[in-house]
Amino acid sequence: TPSALPDTIEKPNDYIFSVHSPVAVHLPAVEKFLSQFSNGRIVTIAQDNPWGLAHQRVFKQAVEKTGNLAVKEIVLPKSDNNDIQGELTRVNSLNPDAILVASNFYDTANLLKRRIELRLPSKVLIEQKVIEMYNNGQLSAEVLDDVVTFRFADPSLSFIRDFQDFYDRYPGQYSDTAYDAVYLIKKSIEASNKADAESIRSGLKKIADHQGASGRIDFTDNNYPENKFSILEILKDGQFVKSAE
Repeated sequence: TPSALPDTIEKPNDYIFSVHSPVAVHLPAVEKFLSQFSNGRIVTIAQDNPWGLAHQRVFKQAVEKTGNLAVKEIVLPKSDNNDIQGELTRVNSLNPDAILVASNFYDTANLLKRRIELRLPSKVLIEQKVIEMYNNGQLSAEVLDDVVTFRFADPSLSFIRDFQDFYDRYPGQYSDTAYDAVYLIKKSIEASNKADAESIRSGLKKIADHQGASGRIDFTDNNYPENKFSILEILKDGQFVKSAE
C-alpha cells in the first residue's frame, strides 16, 4: 500500500507492506509547535478511528514531553459531521493556549469557522488536509489565521522534476509512494523470477537500501520505512510556507 500509514493498520501481518511512514514521525514537529508554550493548556481533538487515534497518541506524547498540560482530550465519535460547535463551546471555557486537531474534511472546515465565530484565542495545529481545502476554495485565509499545519515531507527533488516534466503539474500527496510501491513489487519479482505471494513477500523483506521517490526504503526490520519527516507550515500571502514555530 502506498498510503495506509503503518500505525493506522488495525491488524498488521507479514503480507502487509506500507511504503509510507507512520503517523508517529510527526512527533518532533508537534513538539516543536508546543515548545512555544510554558505550562500551556492544550486541547486535543481527533476522530474515533485508527487514523485519528494514532494522531491522538502523538499529540499526547508531545504534550507530556514538552511539559504542557492536556486539559481535555476530545475523540469525535462519527467519521465526520460531528457536533463541533458544542465541543468548541465547552473548550472555550477551559481557556486553552492551543488546540491540536486531526479531523476529517467537514469537521475541519466547521471547527476552523466556529473557532472564529466563538472568538477562541487559542492557536491551532491541524493535520495537512487544510492545505488541500484552502487550495480548493473550501477554506478562506481568514479562518487560517493563527493556524499551523503539519504534513509529511515532499518527494525527492528529482522525482518532482520528472513528474512535472511528464504531467505538467506538481505530484499529488501519494504520487511518490505509489510510484515506489509499483517498483518495489517489480524489484521483488525480478529477484526470484517468481510472482507468487510468498516469493513477493520474501523479496520485499530483503529490500534494505532502496533509494525511492519517497526516500530511503528499508523493509528488513519493519514492513514500512521511516523515510518521511514532518513539516510545519502556515499560510502566508496565499501560499503555505514553512513555519518557524
